[in-house]
Amino acid sequence: MIDGLTSLTRPLVTIGLVAALIYGFLIGRIGGEQFFTVVTMVVGFWFGQRQIDKVPTPKNGTDVQPTPEAKP
Repeated sequence: MIDGLTSLTRPLVTIGLVAALIYGFLIGRIGGEQFFTVVTMVVGFWFGQRQIDKVPTPKNGTDVQPTPEAKP
């Protein structure tokens, strides 16, 4: 239940923020440059987080993979 709610939170917040920015842009409260900057940051962050979530975790529980021994 919690995992399902957590997985829905990010897309819903992103869609809500983008909708609010579009509304502000259409009524003239937000300029074009501000609109583009904020939407780019939000959407970029969202897609970046989705890519991080897809990266498999190592079996040994650490972020650092052992390097093979260099042969002379």
